[in-house]
Amino acid sequence: MKFLKSLLEKIQSRKKSSGNPNFKSVAPPAYLEKSPEWHNHLPKIKPSQSISSETLDTYSADYNKNEKNELAHHVIRNASVTDILLNGDILMKNPELFSEKIDLEGNITNQKSSGRCWIFAATNCMRLVLMKKYNLKTFELSQNYLFFFDKFEKCNYFLETMVELALIEEPDSRLIDRLFSTPVNDGGQWDMLVNVVEKYGVVPQCAFPETYHSSNSSQVNWLVTKKLREYGITIRKALREEKKSVEQVRELKTEMLNNIYRILVTALGEPPKTFDWRFRNEDGKFHSLDHITPKNFYENHIKPGLGTGEDLGVGSYVSLVNDPRHPYYTRMTVKHLGNVYEGKKINYLNVPVEVLKEAAYNTIKDGKPVWFGCDVGKFYDRKHGVMDLNMYNYRAAFGVDVVNNMTKAERLMYNESLMTHAMVFTGVHVNDSTGSTERWRVENSWGVSAAGTGSSGFEIMNDDWFSEYTYQVVVEKKYLRKDLEPLLGVSNSQPIIELPLWDPMGSLA
Repeated sequence: MKFLKSLLEKIQSRKKSSGNPNFKSVAPPAYLEKSPEWHNHLPKIKPSQSISSETLDTYSADYNKNEKNELAHHVIRNASVTDILLNGDILMKNPELFSEKIDLEGNITNQKSSGRCWIFAATNCMRLVLMKKYNLKTFELSQNYLFFFDKFEKCNYFLETMVELALIEEPDSRLIDRLFSTPVNDGGQWDMLVNVVEKYGVVPQCAFPETYHSSNSSQVNWLVTKKLREYGITIRKALREEKKSVEQVRELKTEMLNNIYRILVTALGEPPKTFDWRFRNEDGKFHSLDHITPKNFYENHIKPGLGTGEDLGVGSYVSLVNDPRHPYYTRMTVKHLGNVYEGKKINYLNVPVEVLKEAAYNTIKDGKPVWFGCDVGKFYDRKHGVMDLNMYNYRAAFGVDVVNNMTKAERLMYNESLMTHAMVFTGVHVNDSTGSTERWRVENSWGVSAAGTGSSGFEIMNDDWFSEYTYQVVVEKKYLRKDLEPLLGVSNSQPIIELPLWDPMGSLA
């Protein structure tokens, strides 16, 4: 603040020495002394459909009469807004200290220039089963393996959807436009993870390592997208204009998928049908699993550690979402969103955000991680690894408020927010006096250098930020309130809300 006041004094001194008769010395703005609260009151402007020169003159006069604005301009023009407006007090209010934290955490992973956060978050949860079982300090499952099969299945899903909709949807329909705009991408949802894991299993990273294109996916995505658009047009023409049968079109699709497979194998490698896994644990003991299939590896070495009793494996988990636009305690799905065409559909249980927090807290308290989805770009300081609604003081520089001017429902309805990223909760801090959650420990997948909380690469989420920008958590059924259990079964007669593909809850983390 001393620097800002000094700069203001220099500006006033320069103007005074210029001989301007209209110059009037003013005291430093109140926000430099006490409160950042200030308001400009415009004179009445005649309403108009367009912006007139008189309106511009009025705005300019209003801007220039307050020297605080010139001060803000000089400060902001040469540096990042978020660097200048960072609220240091917020960093001190969010220490890397948690009353509840899981005992076992692996090293921070790095998805690099790809949109595979949902796969990384899931494998970061699953790997803990093996780390605990075999006493490993850290370990990674192959994200590239799941990435390959998710990508390949999405291509088939798109082509089958083209067959399904060819005679129903016109070329200019919103659904066709949406499907062709992004035939395939890197993102995904929990139920899509369930599909590829249960169908193809998993492998250690050493059995199917990263390639340049798994870590930098834009080029292969471009190539596959281009071919899928071409194939989609071919399928629509074959059914609509050439009057070919579905069986004939599926013969065409077989060759299309053969080309896609060739592209993916060339860029990502060919997934192994069997592999050997040999390692020494923290006690120096040698282990060897030879000629094991990916499905057997998952079924026998990971699935038993995910869940309780008969509810085992990734498919037994429940996906809770907080979407205030729709009634709570209802199930929701997203039409035409998926990867494995015959696989599990997207299945959400919409509940108040307090239910998400309670389920996440119960899971962490029991020593287990929580996969979750959020809108990570909002009020997030990547340098320090902190998510807080008051991270930046925009009012101090621009005179406008940007926090809580919209409800969570309004942000979803009017394109201000949607789920953009998946990560993992590994800790939570609870206030001793109130018993309420205050902040959450977050395991990200952007590498160690991306975060500033020490050198760990783990990040901190303020509880108010959770309320506004966290949309989904995935937990075991036993960590839910008992009164929610009847809503989970397939026998539940309650109708499912079917969201369109372009709905923000259909966004892929």
